[in-house]
Amino acid sequence: MAKDRSFAYWNFGIVSYFLVLYLLYYFKIDSTIIGVLREIFTIPFFVLLLVFAPLSIIQYRRHYRNSTLLKISIFLLLICLALVIISFF
Repeated sequence: MAKDRSFAYWNFGIVSYFLVLYLLYYFKIDSTIIGVLREIFTIPFFVLLLVFAPLSIIQYRRHYRNSTLLKISIFLLLICLALVIISFF
């Protein structure tokens, strides 16, 4: 039970980062420190997004089929992944 929650928390953290990034862009909030932090954290969080999407699905299918929290976090993570990939084009 604790492992599915840790996956869910990681997924929510990744989605939260990209949501904050979008909100900063939408409201045109920009300062030097925000720009530095954005540059430092965007690539690692993108890699985490690419790693945790399949890992979470595999964990869900193997062990935690009745975990609602994990289902919601995977759904949000996949939406985030799709939006990030679409934003490149």
